[in-house]
Amino acid sequence: LDNNAAVDFVNINTADHYIPSGCSLSYYVSNNNGTNWETYDRDSGEAHVFSTTGTQLRVKLTASGHPNKAPFLQSKTGLVVNFGSMHDAAKDTNIKYKVTRKTLR
Repeated sequence: LDNNAAVDFVNINTADHYIPSGCSLSYYVSNNNGTNWETYDRDSGEAHVFSTTGTQLRVKLTASGHPNKAPFLQSKTGLVVNFGSMHDAAKDTNIKYKVTRKTLR
């Protein structure tokens, strides 16, 4: 994205995040350099669409638990975060869309 492009959605790859019993790992995302933080739902399987506008992405993880059983990342690639801009029509909830489905025989 360009430096001044809007960050409208974010998706965090949480497949390699290990959370032992008795511990927790919370995800927070911001698209306006940390002015507003929104909770990221790792279990939804969908990208998080921001309710605010902004051009600077920040991601914050908060872990708690016993020091010997703290949540941790088991990935060799590190934290994988995908983000981008959406078309104005995709952000407008008043615009209805229809999906045409065809059956191949």
